[in-house]
Amino acid sequence: MHILQPRIFFPDKVAIDDSKMVNKYATRKVAGAQQGASFSLGFMAESYIDFGPFFMFIPIFLVGWLMGFIYKTIMLQSINYLWGFTMVTSLWLNINCNGTPGTKVLGFILMYYIAFLFFRYLLMKPLDKYIRGGVF
Repeated sequence: MHILQPRIFFPDKVAIDDSKMVNKYATRKVAGAQQGASFSLGFMAESYIDFGPFFMFIPIFLVGWLMGFIYKTIMLQSINYLWGFTMVTSLWLNINCNGTPGTKVLGFILMYYIAFLFFRYLLMKPLDKYIRGGVF
């Protein structure tokens, strides 16, 4: 539910302190939000902690499937392949998100897709027309 509450509408939303989980499960203690730092185990380690050694692969698979689904959707909804590859480039910058907590990975994917839809339906066609030499 945390990722579905934008801070602009929920200014009192608590910040995610990833260091709490690190301090709970790791042997070394790290600085937390009170010290202005945040260290994460990553969504793969979180998946192991939450689901165990056998079922941990289910949420990891689902995150990969979601990224692939968003990739395919963006490529199919773009007006041509050039725009499609342009839009998915920054999506794949997050493919190596091993050290990122699951809430932030899901939040990034969701917000990225919403931003793409905004760009697609409001700006892509006029900008494409302008780039091709038409009037904006």
